[in-house]
Amino acid sequence: MNTGVLLPETVLDQPWFTAFALFVALNTIVYLGLTLAKVIPWPGQIHPRQVRATLPASWLRDGSARNLVEGRMSEAQVRQRAAEDNTDPLAKARADSARATVPLGLAFLGALIVIFALVNALIAPTGQDLARVISVLFGLAMLILAQTLDRRRVRTSVMVLVMAVMTVLFTAQLAWEAVKWDSAVTLTYCIVALTVMPAITLAWRPALITGILQWAIIVVSGYFIAAVDTILWTVAALSGLLSGLVILRLRLNNIDRLTMEELRRNTAATLDPLTGLLSRQGLASVADSVDRATEDPAQERFIVQVNITGMSEINRRYGIDYGDAVIDSTAQVLRSLCRDGDQAARWNGDIFLLLGFGPAPQAQEFAATVNQAIADSGLALGKLPIEVRAQVVSGRETTFQHLLTELVAVDAGGR
Repeated sequence: MNTGVLLPETVLDQPWFTAFALFVALNTIVYLGLTLAKVIPWPGQIHPRQVRATLPASWLRDGSARNLVEGRMSEAQVRQRAAEDNTDPLAKARADSARATVPLGLAFLGALIVIFALVNALIAPTGQDLARVISVLFGLAMLILAQTLDRRRVRTSVMVLVMAVMTVLFTAQLAWEAVKWDSAVTLTYCIVALTVMPAITLAWRPALITGILQWAIIVVSGYFIAAVDTILWTVAALSGLLSGLVILRLRLNNIDRLTMEELRRNTAATLDPLTGLLSRQGLASVADSVDRATEDPAQERFIVQVNITGMSEINRRYGIDYGDAVIDSTAQVLRSLCRDGDQAARWNGDIFLLLGFGPAPQAQEFAATVNQAIADSGLALGKLPIEVRAQVVSGRETTFQHLLTELVAVDAGGR
């Protein structure tokens, strides 16, 4: 009786065994894709000093950052708000991850081509020398291209396009080898590339277009290979494509989740948890970038310091919770007074700072405006009146850091 390596040939020819073998092959492809997706680097962490580049300043003025920290903003809301500010931290994280993975993907495909050509040369050393040389040169070209994209500043969309084109060429080259050698094993490598490619590009449109082209190449090639059942091979290739898209969806979900967590952590590092304004650390970290935001270095800058008077007495009489409400109410009034480009921060305890450009406000008038707004809120009905006092420092041809130093000196002299 004829036998295979482990089982009789009569078993190998049974339809149920063919279905079982197809199931095992598909599982192998899926697990291979998941393994490759695990080793592909995730987006790097964002340092708190880079929050300004990730989170627009307008988010800090209208409370969006506070909602983000407290988990009240969903991914959809983040995207909607990002669209208004012409930025999208989630899309940026996806692009950064794609920039890291595309060179790795090209290197993987190039190495696979070179290895396959060398193995073929060892197994069948005679004949087809020109084809092998072409294969090796194609693989080396992909390796060089991977290094070039990794070391040069290339737009992510260009990198993804290059990856998509090279993947299709890789699939076509392997399919041609499979037909020439009548080898189903070689065609299996095409399904591996079909499964892995979407998780590398991290983009739906290139993944779909490239996947359909790869699937068509595999199906057509399988028709000319005697050892391949065309129908089963078509189903296997389609399953590889769907598996790749599932892995893409899983990886995008992970990147978005990690990015949202990073945004919350980094935003919390620069925000005061009670008021949602910038904290002292947050204001210090963005002062330089606010200085650079102006188109005219000689434009006048000012800092308003606002102190709530009698906070110790308020806390003693009405409790810490009411004192926190007073601080938060004052913070919201200052936020409402911020113009475009201004930054408000809780500097220390009951002290707030407002940084801005243009003519500096008068200290007494500014304090009166804040006091009136707090009174109109009705927070102090039946209690001690809430009052603030203000100090203003301003100047041209200076920086906010210098103004902060001057304000500290003025405040110390006043005490």
